[in-house]
Amino acid sequence: MEPMKATSVNSRAEELFVQLFCETFGPEKTENLQVQYPCVDIYGRHRYIDFALESPESKIAIEIDGETYHNPSKVSENKYADDLLKQNSLVYDNWKVYRWIYSQLEKQPEKVKDELITFLGTSPIFKAFEADLPVQMGQTIELRDYQQEATENLQKMREDGKTIALLYHATGVGKTITAATDAKAVGGRTLFLVNALKLASQAKETFAKVWSEATLGEYTGSQKDMTQTVIFATVQSISKDLEKFSPTDFDYLIVDECHHAAANTYQKIFTYFHPKFILGLTATPERSDGEDMLELFQNVAHKMDLKTAVERGVLVPIRCIRVKTNIDLTDVRINGIKSKIGGTEMNSNCSRLGRRKIGKNEKLWNERNHADADAEKRLCAAEPAAVAVSRAPCEGCRGNRPCKGCLLYTSPSPRD
Repeated sequence: MEPMKATSVNSRAEELFVQLFCETFGPEKTENLQVQYPCVDIYGRHRYIDFALESPESKIAIEIDGETYHNPSKVSENKYADDLLKQNSLVYDNWKVYRWIYSQLEKQPEKVKDELITFLGTSPIFKAFEADLPVQMGQTIELRDYQQEATENLQKMREDGKTIALLYHATGVGKTITAATDAKAVGGRTLFLVNALKLASQAKETFAKVWSEATLGEYTGSQKDMTQTVIFATVQSISKDLEKFSPTDFDYLIVDECHHAAANTYQKIFTYFHPKFILGLTATPERSDGEDMLELFQNVAHKMDLKTAVERGVLVPIRCIRVKTNIDLTDVRINGIKSKIGGTEMNSNCSRLGRRKIGKNEKLWNERNHADADAEKRLCAAEPAAVAVSRAPCEGCRGNRPCKGCLLYTSPSPRD
């Protein structure tokens, strides 16, 4: 896997460090700053360095640590020992290693820039890395700290006799990579359930990178693979053909988008198969019909919600934008109620619609059935984030705050 240029950063922590590096040494120096540079520890395991540089005298490794996953008092003994092994291996291989924690970048940027000058010099000279990367077969994926913690939790759950769990990770955090790593560790035949054909193909691509030794197949409307190590099946297709499989065909059942799992088609599959372990994957555990995912999956192996992922620099911050539009919403149904926009019918319905739940934030409308003054602020902080879309105030609002008929909120989640 080729290292990325500094222009390819994919987290807030990386973005912030590149900004400080650029302010310290100038933008031209970032040309030689490599992101997620591959290396190998003393045991031959593939690792990645957050940032790598090479000067005429030495190779330089820069690590940005999140306190939650690198603080010795907060991580497992094995995880802390693994961090030390990575650093010791770099030192053994003649790397100079410098480490900062993410909060330093945020709260003490000038101090970090001073330290960069102390360590690297006022006008350092860097050069392009020579083509001496380790030879790799295919693509090697190193788990992020929270993914490693999730797989450790899943292993501990199985050791404790648990047979089902939920992985609650925000979109973009890497649920499928975590699931593939855990399935590889278990080693048995795996059924990966999806509710859309495209998701089957995407999951298959990820498994191919993580578990290259496994044979992979699909069970869909047009393809009926049945003998491979891992089968990626659409719920619609496999639920119709359950009799073609044995109830004990699979050791591991992974349910993607498992917030749909309360549906009858899913329940039919769960009743038929008897795997040794079931893992549900979701970014949106709350359902609009009130079904509780914890009642179905019982144990949360790991949680990384959207707010937490942004705070830790795993995902970029969210911007909430209000857009004015003149779209005709006359025939739009809100919570199943058809409302006539622009007249008294909408305002009478406001009292019936009452408080609408978006994520875990319920109080969007005040007692007068008008938008709460702080609604937009709370939605920006809500999880998942929402976007406010408004049209001209209806007759009943008469220029005051728009009522629910002329102010709609949407979010990335289909349930909202």
